Amino acid sequence: MIFSLENESVRIELCEKASFLRVIHRSSGTVFETRNPATLLYGKFYLHDIPDHAEARVCREADSLVLYFQHFSYWARFKGNSYCKPENGPDLRFTFRIGLNGDEISFTTDSVGGIGDELLDVSFPNGLFRWKTTEPGCLVIPDGYGAAIHFPDAGAVEFSPGTQFLPVYGVLCPDQAGFAVYVRDNWNHSCLIRINSAPGEGTANSSFEFEKQFANEPCTLVMKLFVPGADYVALAKWYRSVVKREGRFVSLAEKIARNPEVEKLVGSVIWKHDVYAQKTLPPGVEKTYSLYVPRPEMAQVEGKIRNWSVYEVFRTAHERGFDRVCIYNTGWNRYGFDSGYPTRLPPNPERGTEREQKEAAEYARSLSDGFIYSVHDNYIDVYPNSPEFSREDLFHTEEGVPVKGGIWRGGRCYLQCTAAGVKYAERDLPRIAEIFGRGSIYLDVLATRLRSCHHPDHPLSRRGDLNNRREIIRIAKKYLGSAASEYWPSDSMADLADLGAFTSIGCRFPSMRRVDFIPLWQLIYHDSVLGYTGEGMCGVWGGDYVAYSALYGLLPTQLDSNGLLLSRRLRNAYRSEMLSHRFPEPGNSLLAETVFSNGTAVAANFGETEKQIGGRTVNPHGFLIYGVEK
Repeated sequence: MIFSLENESVRIELCEKASFLRVIHRSSGTVFETRNPATLLYGKFYLHDIPDHAEARVCREADSLVLYFQHFSYWARFKGNSYCKPENGPDLRFTFRIGLNGDEISFTTDSVGGIGDELLDVSFPNGLFRWKTTEPGCLVIPDGYGAAIHFPDAGAVEFSPGTQFLPVYGVLCPDQAGFAVYVRDNWNHSCLIRINSAPGEGTANSSFEFEKQFANEPCTLVMKLFVPGADYVALAKWYRSVVKREGRFVSLAEKIARNPEVEKLVGSVIWKHDVYAQKTLPPGVEKTYSLYVPRPEMAQVEGKIRNWSVYEVFRTAHERGFDRVCIYNTGWNRYGFDSGYPTRLPPNPERGTEREQKEAAEYARSLSDGFIYSVHDNYIDVYPNSPEFSREDLFHTEEGVPVKGGIWRGGRCYLQCTAAGVKYAERDLPRIAEIFGRGSIYLDVLATRLRSCHHPDHPLSRRGDLNNRREIIRIAKKYLGSAASEYWPSDSMADLADLGAFTSIGCRFPSMRRVDFIPLWQLIYHDSVLGYTGEGMCGVWGGDYVAYSALYGLLPTQLDSNGLLLSRRLRNAYRSEMLSHRFPEPGNSLLAETVFSNGTAVAANFGETEKQIGGRTVNPHGFLIYGVEK
């Protein structure tokens, strides 16, 4: 027996034993099908096909198809074999729901019944999101600001895209229907993409992790079908409409209305480096390269940008015609950059006393209301060299082990549970505001992946972790006015954060023939979240770095003529929606154009020779701003 849902756009078919699931795009005739619609990875160890290991019942309830599975068997070799792993596993029960709304299909995994102590990774729909890599098409993924991998291609690669930051990906084709996947409940989701692991086939598999204590609640992803010929701009604009429909989109105009300090970031030069609050550099201190540039030869635009005096930065900016500059001092905290947290006050005396810090901020404001002197701060990474370091405040695993972070300037850091992060934010951010005044603050690593905490004194789910991170941003904005976040602010924080930092321009897959860098994030959020990145560390440098900054509507990081041009000429564009992005020369991504809703257009040339666009010449490794502002 076949159960079905259908409308004028889509037909969904499901076998009564759940042995196959089929989605048919009516107008194009494209069929997406899987013969194994649900899988379970038990304890991160055994992968089971749920329909083969449990009794299935399929029915239609109202406008949904529902799959019920019970009496789960843990057979290890073949069905009917008495050898089970484990022999007495929990009596797991699964419920899956399929809904249809226009050309959008929702797939929901309900809370798992009978869940035990082992972690469960459940994939539903499993095996549905696949495509032929031998035929024309394009995989759109949120790695970096965005990337498009083109087919046909025989290259092989396996990776997890950046869906923890932007929970949407898809495959679009010129001759058949394409699809996008939006992960609505993203805090316990993971995605694995395989290209040509099986020759000629690409697959994208999304799964949700369930655990007994903190993560056993319904999870939904949505499949959107696109007509043949749709492109990545259509995908981005569809997801933008979803964010708006769900009430999660907050424009820069709204953020500015709530916190006027956000306006000062629009068109601002962002200077996140070690600086000194003294009027002149201390003896023996020399300017040097950024903390973030991988090699000196990549610092073609920024140059030796580290170890300036705050006074010199703002004086230089003022003399060169800039009216908006924001310094985030990375060496200000008590033990210096990436060290000594959670202790941050009083300030690092090497970089200036508290009084010198306050006077430097006042000097900045005396030159321009748009000059901000503030700090880089961190409420997650903590170090044993702090007198306030406490293992009791750390994230703990299920086994009660504190969670380690990376090795930075202060040595091995540990990850502080965000419940403690909120406590320190409430304590220290008011004092930081007293010293530096209202303006902005940079909150490091808040956009990293969410975690659960199993410490008995502050147990926390991933959703609770997200709520704490959002609360830290709220506290920061309450006292400082605006807040920046490392990388993009993740999709779940975009309504709060004002500025995202240090995203790579695009991902690189050497085995793939053609990968285009695209502004997927900006096509969705450009008029909601400002952005900037660092020369070299983002993957490009020199003229291409400035050209990408202009093309993507990123804030400048240098006090030269190009920085001034971006600051002034793109000021209204920074507040505007990015309407489109295109490569005018088919099959060639060396020339690109973006258009913003205020009428501004930017073309960028990443090639070695001049390019023409609309009768205009774009120089090699250069950009051109044109259009009539509305």
